[in-house]
Amino acid sequence: MILHPRFVLVQAAKPDLSLAIMGVLKKHDLTYLEAIGLLSEEISSLVKYAIRVERHGTTERSGDEAPDEKDQEEEEEEEEEEDQTPSPRPFPT
Repeated sequence: MILHPRFVLVQAAKPDLSLAIMGVLKKHDLTYLEAIGLLSEEISSLVKYAIRVERHGTTERSGDEAPDEKDQEEEEEEEEEEDQTPSPRPFPT
């Protein structure tokens, strides 16, 4: 199996992230639950921007904002493409 090039980068970042988190815990005398709360807020922020891009193609519009006509047309085109995808063969009986 050939690994995706980003896999190596992510694996290399893991220990750096762990050290940074532990450093913040010690520096600010945080409990694990306090750290989890802070991390969940950061993750929520990252997800917020990913949702904006997924729904509108930009981070400039809120993820909760209703799609405009262009967004709806693109979504309908994607659904049509998905409908044309052949379904997998059923298991032999």
